[in-house]
Amino acid sequence: MSKKQEVFVSISLDELMRLKNEEQPKVVLGEKEAGKRLMTHKAVEVYLEVSRQTVYNWRKVGLIPEHKIGGKLYFFEDEIANRIRHSSKDSLVA
Repeated sequence: MSKKQEVFVSISLDELMRLKNEEQPKVVLGEKEAGKRLMTHKAVEVYLEVSRQTVYNWRKVGLIPEHKIGGKLYFFEDEIANRIRHSSKDSLVA
């Protein structure tokens, strides 16, 4: 069994504020994806009011479409909404 290790780092308040305000890298989307709202795994959980495991199960069996962008997993809100709108509740039980 592995143990979780905690690491404490000393950092000045100025450095912390600089890191907080540092511009995050932008995700570049193609024309087809432009204007669509990206959602993280957590955002989908909240949006659909389901557990992390349920979103994972639905993703694995293809019930909700997923996209890898810049090595990270995202969902498009309109695709999730359309899939849910056109699916019966029984077909979504994982």
